[in-house]
Amino acid sequence: MPYIKGVLDEEKNRLENKKKHYEKRLESLPKGSIVYKDIYNGKKYPYLVFRENKKVITKYIRNKELNELLEQLEDSKRVREALKNIKNNLKYLSKIK
Repeated sequence: MPYIKGVLDEEKNRLENKKKHYEKRLESLPKGSIVYKDIYNGKKYPYLVFRENKKVITKYIRNKELNELLEQLEDSKRVREALKNIKNNLKYLSKIK
């Protein structure tokens, strides 16, 4: 039985380290989503929309920055999903002990 406890402790430590890594990485990635507004003559312009505290912020995105921002937002989405899975696994491990 002590062997199993050791394995569970190792897994918990591994997950906590991963969680810290993903949280730090998430701080460097943008949050929000891209929306397109019809501003002039039916032409659509991209905007980044996100919340800061309780306020909704909308920022214009230049076309040359759009592809990079889309990649960063996609990466942010993957990191959030991985973080969610890690938190669920940690919760499950805490119930086992």
